[in-house]
Amino acid sequence: MDSPYRPMAIGAAMDWEVHAVLEALSRHGAGTTGGPRVWRAACGSTDVLVYRTGVGIKRARRRTRDLISDCVPGLVVNTGCAGALVAGWRTGDVAVATEVVGPPPGSQRSAIAPPIQEALCEVARAAVDATVRPAAVLSVGHVLALRSDKESHGRQWNAQVVEMEGAGVAQAAEEAGGRYVGVRVILDPLEADLPASISSDHDRPSRLSRVARALSSATEISRIAALYRNRRCAEANLTRVYDGLFRALREGTIDPDLLGLR
Repeated sequence: MDSPYRPMAIGAAMDWEVHAVLEALSRHGAGTTGGPRVWRAACGSTDVLVYRTGVGIKRARRRTRDLISDCVPGLVVNTGCAGALVAGWRTGDVAVATEVVGPPPGSQRSAIAPPIQEALCEVARAAVDATVRPAAVLSVGHVLALRSDKESHGRQWNAQVVEMEGAGVAQAAEEAGGRYVGVRVILDPLEADLPASISSDHDRPSRLSRVARALSSATEISRIAALYRNRRCAEANLTRVYDGLFRALREGTIDPDLLGLR
């Protein structure tokens, strides 16, 4: 694949998030090769690398550095789901990062170039029937399960959404002289408490004990069912966002470096 542009790398943490991107890529006839952590394809004049970051800031930073050691992308996109830290976000809404803050307590800030934000917002708005807007993104080292935790972190760090990988990916991209952007679909609105069974516990109980605890509470069962529904919505919209992006790249209606629409 011979392109005048450096590749675009798109990284996501979990299997279903990676699958959502690959599903969109396959719709444009771009066969994927490689794996299990990196897939490579062509979309128009742009080489696209899709890779699995794994969950967590440190793991995402390490795997992004590994990717960059083989090929330095022109743009690294960190994607997947996120939680809302403020009211007004619904499941399936799309947040395009203006900056990434984290991890606490030091919390470095990585700003995203406004033209990249604007181009991605425009592509996403044309692709999904949901709210799309720029937002400051907080990266943390543990799941924020409760509304009270989300609200306090949002106030403290002046952020609107939260995830667990962006700060590591941004740091690796900046070290290599590349550009970074985050594109996240809301999984849990502010009002939705997450199941306690997915929180990061200090004692790291076994999977069996977590399941038993989850099934011991009607409230917990309800939260698990809601999270599953939310995930399906988030995955569908994530695929739609990348379907729109890959179509724009293939048709040449967006610059391959994402600095603006044509």
